[in-house]
Amino acid sequence: MKQQYNEAEIAARFICVDCSVDTCESNEYYMVQDAVWKEAGMTPDGGMLCLGCLEDRLKRQLKPHDFPDYPINHGVFPRFDRMMNRLGYRRAA
Repeated sequence: MKQQYNEAEIAARFICVDCSVDTCESNEYYMVQDAVWKEAGMTPDGGMLCLGCLEDRLKRQLKPHDFPDYPINHGVFPRFDRMMNRLGYRRAA
């Protein structure tokens, strides 16, 4: 039987495990390649990381190839400049 979560439990799943920022509210809901997540010391169900904390753990800035070509990374959610930059998009002049 599939586990069901209440609203508070669902909201808690979006909190960065390192800095406690709400990754949904900050529009940093994304997926990276499995190898990148593992390199950061995360497990598949180990919670969420904001981009800054993921980069801190990796000791490098994320690059477009770190993100799989999934809809979650391209247009499903609004994006802030930092996320767009890491996905390889440049701000229009």
